[in-house]
Amino acid sequence: MLQEAGLFCGILLSRNIMQGIAKTVFLCVLMSTLLAPVGLAKEVRLLTVGNSFTWSLHPYLGKMVEHEGKHKLYHKQCSMGGCELSRHWRYVEEYEQEGKRIYSWDRDASGKEVFISLKEALAETPWDVVTVQQASHESWRPECYLPWGEKLVNYIRENAPQATVMLQRTWSYRCDAPRLTEWKLTQEEMYHRLWLAYQEFARKMDLPIIPVGDAIQLARTLQKGIFQPYDGKAAESLEYPQTPDQSWSFINGFFWYKNEEGKQVSVNDTIHLNARGRYLQALIWYGVLFDEEPSAVTYTPTELEAEDAAFLRHVASMILQKGFYRP
Repeated sequence: MLQEAGLFCGILLSRNIMQGIAKTVFLCVLMSTLLAPVGLAKEVRLLTVGNSFTWSLHPYLGKMVEHEGKHKLYHKQCSMGGCELSRHWRYVEEYEQEGKRIYSWDRDASGKEVFISLKEALAETPWDVVTVQQASHESWRPECYLPWGEKLVNYIRENAPQATVMLQRTWSYRCDAPRLTEWKLTQEEMYHRLWLAYQEFARKMDLPIIPVGDAIQLARTLQKGIFQPYDGKAAESLEYPQTPDQSWSFINGFFWYKNEEGKQVSVNDTIHLNARGRYLQALIWYGVLFDEEPSAVTYTPTELEAEDAAFLRHVASMILQKGFYRP
């Protein structure tokens, strides 16, 4: 598997090679039995058991499905920010032993927040697809997947046997993320390691992979420009609405938001997807869930330029042109 990963990651990390084979089918060993034949309308009931790296689906995936007008999506989530596989399993144990409900699910008629357990969520409707993923800070550490991930997947299969359990392969941080310095990793090394960790776990549990992280990495490699890190400390001296140049990034980076006191506060987020990244993520999920060709999608968010959106659709199509990964 190390040789396989080295070959795959070597392809993605070599800009010159990727530009030379941009139209070549290089992602294979794929799944064809789950999805309906191309051309048939589908209604997918999707439950995501994740964290903030699934929250980023919400801005565009539902709108994409609605805009394309062919399929229907019912999407609910059992997610907590930064939630690792181990913590999701701990929540399962706390419900089974103490009846503790942790996931925010809905609001009642009075507007009060309703909480639910994973077991109750799995029984809410006959889900077609249930997804899991590792928290980003543990995604590159293979020792953090087991035994909790195995227990979680088996629990989902036991309580929702009709559902297909899938694994979203997440992305590596922006190259200037402080955590990369702390871990003594480059952005490419984080991607390489998380690719291996996800691949090993997917093989053990026989999980189809939703290759979002691979799409982000490929787009970083193929796009015309390269994101140039800025001085984070210097950025702290900027005044609203000033921002540093963040061209070619797929991550939020520096932005302003209004706090509870109504004051504009700056944030430098080197982890979560920006509009470009969220659109590419939605394209991958749309293609996987509905067996559709991303390049044929007509929905373009207002935040993106038409040329850039077309490039991202092309990248998504390259990743999915023969389906999606089997481990």
